[in-house]
Amino acid sequence: MRGNMRVVVSSGRWRSRAVARVGRRGRMVFARLADFRFGSRLSSRRVSSARSRRTRAKNLILTDRDVWSRARADLQKDPPTSCSAGPRSDDDIFHWDATIIGPSESPYQGGLFFVAIHFPPDYPFKPPKVNFKTKVYHPNVNSQGSICLDILKEQWSPALTISKVLLSICSLLTDPNPDDPLVPEIAHVYKTDKNRYNELAKEWTRKYATL
Repeated sequence: MRGNMRVVVSSGRWRSRAVARVGRRGRMVFARLADFRFGSRLSSRRVSSARSRRTRAKNLILTDRDVWSRARADLQKDPPTSCSAGPRSDDDIFHWDATIIGPSESPYQGGLFFVAIHFPPDYPFKPPKVNFKTKVYHPNVNSQGSICLDILKEQWSPALTISKVLLSICSLLTDPNPDDPLVPEIAHVYKTDKNRYNELAKEWTRKYATL
């Protein structure tokens, strides 16, 4: 090729440019190359990443719905005796209401106890929070309705169902654990004067758990 050729390439974030000088008489010919549009590529990656996050979030919601559907199906398939539970509304799958009929041959017999169940977002890997809404005279239930039960704390397993949780609470009403109390005063009465404990538990049941 006749003449001298010099190519200078300058690159930036948005585009690159080449300048060529060709020809014997020093005529300048400018040629602009197509941009690679690095910024556009980055923008496309951001959009793709945002779409992926939205897709993952959508899949997570669907997974949560499946979890609650299974929980409800398990409850309907194997309903605990004298207990019932269900979500407060179809739009609120994290809050359930439950009822427990006082176990027979216990000072809570004949009572109807209302229980609130709150599922954390990472259920079933974390236990639900269960509280009595009805006042209960019990060493393992405090005045706020909190329940001291091992399967709701360190002994929780994702394999446990709401049916098993409600059955465990019923068993706790029948057989309190005064060695791990939430209310030490009631635990002391239970240990030292069982008849007095039964009288007070029956009195509270008549006063607060009878419709």
